[in-house]
Amino acid sequence: MPDTPQNQEEFPQQKGQSRGVGLPIARACAVLSLATAAIHDLNIGPYEGKETGESALLREILDCVQSGDVAVFDRCFCSFMMLAILRQREVQFCSRLHQRRPGDFRQGQRLGRDDHLITWARPQRPPWMSEEQHAQIPQAMTLREVRFQVTVPGRRTQTLIVVTSLIDPQIYPPEDIAELYGYRWSAELDIR
Repeated sequence: MPDTPQNQEEFPQQKGQSRGVGLPIARACAVLSLATAAIHDLNIGPYEGKETGESALLREILDCVQSGDVAVFDRCFCSFMMLAILRQREVQFCSRLHQRRPGDFRQGQRLGRDDHLITWARPQRPPWMSEEQHAQIPQAMTLREVRFQVTVPGRRTQTLIVVTSLIDPQIYPPEDIAELYGYRWSAELDIR
C-alpha cells in the first residue's frame, strides 16, 4: 500500500521491519461466487495483530453465505469451529484438509477407495468465541474425507484430501467432490 501516515496508522507495517523501510500491509478475505466470479463480500484488515488472520476476517462476513449455499475454500479455513459454524447456518462445505490435521483412511467408515466418513471431536473454546456460542457447537461432527490425485498440468500438489459435509457417496461421488474443489483454484484468477 502507499506509504502514507493514514495507511501506516490503519495498516501498520510488519514489526520486523525498520521504521521508514517497509510499507503498510493489509490482509483481505473475499467471498466469491463460483457461478459468476463476483465478489459477494470483502473484509480488509491489518496484516498483523490479534484477530487479524484470514479466519477472523471471514467470520466477520459470514452473513453473506446462506442456508443452501455450498462454500468451497482453502485449507486455512478448515477448522472444527469454522465448519461447525457453517453447518449451523445450513451451509454445505468442501475444503482441503488443514495441513496440521492428518488424514488417516484406516479410520472411520469406509465408503470406497480413498473415501470415508470420520468423526471430529469439538476442541476447547477458542478465545474469540463466546461461551454461549461454544455451547451451541456440537460435541462431534461426522464429515467425509476424499483423497484424489491432481492430474491437471500446472498444479503443484499431486495428492489432495478434501473434507466435506456432502457425505452421501451416491449423490456426491468422489469425482464430483474433486471437481467441486477444483473450482477453488480459480479464485485468485477470478479476483483479477
